[in-house]
Amino acid sequence: IRHQLRLLMVHLSRLYAAASPAPFAAVSLVRRFRQAVERSFRTSTSVRDYAQALGVTTSHLNESLRLETGLTAGDLIRARRILEAKRLLLHSELTMAEIGYELGFKDPSDFSRFIRRELETSPVEFRSLIRQKYQQFMR
Repeated sequence: IRHQLRLLMVHLSRLYAAASPAPFAAVSLVRRFRQAVERSFRTSTSVRDYAQALGVTTSHLNESLRLETGLTAGDLIRARRILEAKRLLLHSELTMAEIGYELGFKDPSDFSRFIRRELETSPVEFRSLIRQKYQQFMR
């Protein structure tokens, strides 16, 4: 039974490898990239820095990410920064400037422009709206 199970597992892994749109190396690279972003999204926003840290070129990193996720490295970095900005805007009493500095922006106006571009609203408006929604949900 053990040998039959092992044969089944080998067969299934071969089927998965054949059906997978990205080779195992790409899947591994995507996982390592996501881990790197989680560790340092506050301090590093350069795709080139992440690619160098992972030992690949930026084009190879982007190609692997597109195959596996449909997004570029820059898209995933921005998404992580947006997620953290939303979390801080909802759950903290930090000022907009403090949140911007916390997320690695050199200037509070850069943070404000980033939020406006990504969320199509100002950080102050977003904080107000999300807190209103959260309070209605808690009632």
